[in-house]
Amino acid sequence: MVKIDWAHLEQVACNLCQNTETQLLATNSRFNIPLNTVICTHCGLIYHNPRMTFDGFANFYEQDYRCLIEHDTRPVAELFQAQIKHGERILTWLDTYLSRGMRVLDIGSGPGGQLWAFRERCGAQVMGVEPAVEHAQWARETHALDIRSGMLEDFSFDTNSFDLVIISQTLNHLLDPFGSLQHVHSQLAPNGKIFLEVIDFVYWTRLSTLTMATTIDHPYMFAQETLRAMIEQAGFEIVKWEADEDMPNRTREPGQPNLHIRVLGVKSEPRTVKYPSYRDILKRIENNQRIYQRKHRWYWVYARIDRAKGMLRRIMGERGWNTMKNLAGERHMP
Repeated sequence: MVKIDWAHLEQVACNLCQNTETQLLATNSRFNIPLNTVICTHCGLIYHNPRMTFDGFANFYEQDYRCLIEHDTRPVAELFQAQIKHGERILTWLDTYLSRGMRVLDIGSGPGGQLWAFRERCGAQVMGVEPAVEHAQWARETHALDIRSGMLEDFSFDTNSFDLVIISQTLNHLLDPFGSLQHVHSQLAPNGKIFLEVIDFVYWTRLSTLTMATTIDHPYMFAQETLRAMIEQAGFEIVKWEADEDMPNRTREPGQPNLHIRVLGVKSEPRTVKYPSYRDILKRIENNQRIYQRKHRWYWVYARIDRAKGMLRRIMGERGWNTMKNLAGERHMP
């Protein structure tokens, strides 16, 4: 059980628009940790307030994060192999936007599997930043990967240092996501690119309770509209966008829920953006919670239907299953 160090909590303004007016969403979070989750009434950004200070958050990652979130710490070599597979999926998704020998930075790189895939598959010059000291050290000693241990805020790179920055499943974990995007903007070469993979918090509330969707390691949470606004205001032109919510037939990646938004942005000029209505975001969250509660009441029925579909899919094979879906016009069959 993680004990919150109340001496290392602080009240903060909205990270995107600096507004201080908020509406309370929840007072408890996953793992039964008491945290206030609020939504900004100006731009719709969702965050913990109060939240941990920089020192408190760094201590949390050093002492509690792995055991709390992963329950039983995964062997580093196993995590590395899973990251290689995910890195290859990122390479496929980026496809024509890549070039051999490009300079790549991975923020929140873990033991470096994604960077290894970029180095081996397209000859990239790679560097990572990772708060877990043991993961960074393992990557350096085992695979000669240049991964620095620490928080992003600990490092300053030369201007125009990178052609691509990867922030995969990390933006939620940063205490200053907007400032981090601005920092990345300054590190990118002209026409440099950023790849983001972020949990869609609003969609998550359709699949879970609000309490389970909020977690201590995610000080900020995003709806699709607020993520887009933050990226564009930081100075990136979005050239590719994909959300799992819009892809009900997406094959689930082992170990990863279908909750993410993937974005490719190109370095441009910061824009003045129109913020989304927080009321619209709230309305979607409330509607999603009603859908979740309704489905949860009939969970045993849905579980049996899903099991029957899975059995039929195995019997028919993928080609037969897809043919049946097309004939039935059932767009939301998994």
